[in-house]
Amino acid sequence: MSDSSQQAHAILKEIMLEVTGFDMDDLDSSASFMELGLDSLTLIQFSQSIKTRLKVKLSFRNMVEQA
Repeated sequence: MSDSSQQAHAILKEIMLEVTGFDMDDLDSSASFMELGLDSLTLIQFSQSIKTRLKVKLSFRNMVEQA
């Protein structure tokens, strides 16, 4: 994994912990957001944090469609 990929992964782990209280290392990587029990408000908060910290636009709709 490249340095930038490692940094992005570390930031995603931080965001997941901050927004949901879940440690990504403890989650099933194949589980959807819905299977993890995340609601629409949490997904919006998650996508906003990604946009702010990683400068990547990830829409709520895209996250739900991938679930």
